[in-house]
Amino acid sequence: MQKRKPVHKTLLIILIAFSALAGDVLSAKANYHIAVIYPDVRKPFNTFFENITEGMKLRQESNITIWPVPKTESPEAMSTWLQNTKPDAVILLGTEFKQFNKQLKGPFKLIYGASFFSRNHFEQGKAGISITPEPSILFKRLKKMAPQVTEINVVYHELTNGWLIDSAQVVAKELNLKLNKHPVENIKQAALTYKQIIENSSSPTKALWLLQHDPTLDEKSLLPRILADAWEHETIVFSSNPRHVKRGALFSSLPDNKQLGKDLVQKAIDILHGKNNNLEPMRSTLMVANKRTAKHLSLSADYFSEDDFTVIYPREK
Repeated sequence: MQKRKPVHKTLLIILIAFSALAGDVLSAKANYHIAVIYPDVRKPFNTFFENITEGMKLRQESNITIWPVPKTESPEAMSTWLQNTKPDAVILLGTEFKQFNKQLKGPFKLIYGASFFSRNHFEQGKAGISITPEPSILFKRLKKMAPQVTEINVVYHELTNGWLIDSAQVVAKELNLKLNKHPVENIKQAALTYKQIIENSSSPTKALWLLQHDPTLDEKSLLPRILADAWEHETIVFSSNPRHVKRGALFSSLPDNKQLGKDLVQKAIDILHGKNNNLEPMRSTLMVANKRTAKHLSLSADYFSEDDFTVIYPREK
């Protein structure tokens, strides 16, 4: 009687051949074509976008095509350019292009970056990386510089930064911090709320977190009052806005532009693979601190290492 070949050997040969074929297909598509569009602005403002695109070019597994778009160009011209370019994904940098999700339709994925986003953008299904720093980065730095803090107060506009506060709530719980949320609708409510928080935050266990790009935090009139009251009551104030540090906030973060470019390309690749099709805060940051404020708050030098910060205020002359 003729012996039959074992079935498992035949199956193994088929699987090996299929794996080799699938590997060829995947590797052929691993080098995605990604188009990047950003506004062609004058110097020195263009440096921000150029540094981001420099980081993108470092991701060699993708073919990057970049177009600095003049203000005179229309969405129709951009759409025509994309039809000719035929990208797998399009990264739109800057606030100007957030409204173009309907005009720029095609067989490509749209990713947004170098801009701020609101809850509405989440509900619209936009995907990308906000210029707002990830709360965990700030909270972990707070615990390092002021380990006695157990509570964080934050005043915010729900429709603008509600999505960020939702994320921060989860992070705070993971770090054993209590996040006291104070939603307000206008500047008048915010001013009263900030005053009440600071007057009740003389305890070294409480800190105040300031947000960036929030309509309830006026930087011309309200911010100086907040920082002056915080100084008087020795309240720890940290911020998502690096400009606040120069004016007296304890610390904040700056975008690491080149790394942000790399992250945006990775975000595009993930989306093309069917993952992370959402908006998320920025994780690639550089830290900024105010040494004078740290000294005023009597924070230990053991928790304030100048090696941990890219910029320290006051700047040495």
